[in-house]
Amino acid sequence: MMSYTGLHGSAGMWKYMLYQMGSLNCLMMPVIIAIIASRMSDMEHKGCTFKFMNTIVYPGKLYTAKFLCGSIYLIFMALAQTSVMIFISFIIKFKDVLPVHHILVFFIMTLIVNLCIFTIQLGISILVSNQMIALITGLIESFTGLFAMFFPRIIQRFFLWSYYNILSTINPITDLKTKSFKVEYTSLDLCGLFVICISSVILFLAGKFIFERKEV
Repeated sequence: MMSYTGLHGSAGMWKYMLYQMGSLNCLMMPVIIAIIASRMSDMEHKGCTFKFMNTIVYPGKLYTAKFLCGSIYLIFMALAQTSVMIFISFIIKFKDVLPVHHILVFFIMTLIVNLCIFTIQLGISILVSNQMIALITGLIESFTGLFAMFFPRIIQRFFLWSYYNILSTINPITDLKTKSFKVEYTSLDLCGLFVICISSVILFLAGKFIFERKEV
């Protein structure tokens, strides 16, 4: 049986909380983001109002406005996650010092990955009228991001929804000889940050370009 090391009372709890939140985000956030993107486009598809809106607003501006509105939700979600973790740490009375740097990195990286996945889901939700496709895509992304954690880091990099863990400053360490598992602080993966930022820009511009030329 695998044992957990590095916990003495409540010491080291922040490491485990940050690690667990990153793992949970791989599972939960793609679905939540898919729902947000779907809700922001579903009424326009049902009411066939995209054609009307495109006559008074340039399609590119409409696409950007949708993205910015969704971004507000994602900012508050990342902020809420961070606030809840801090609140729990005070309630349980963690013994380790509040890792301000790692908490700030968690907030920023979670937001960046959220926005990247949102560009994917917004494009699908706006371009495809059947919102079940967008929701199913979110479910597939969710399970892919979760199971990608069991693969080597080089393989994980091919799945954008696994970057919640890749951009985490928490490094899981498994010792098969002693059958122990622990997590330690590490530096930010700058290569992963570059990939997610470039991917976000490319996906946003591609979705915007297609929407501007789509017959609605």
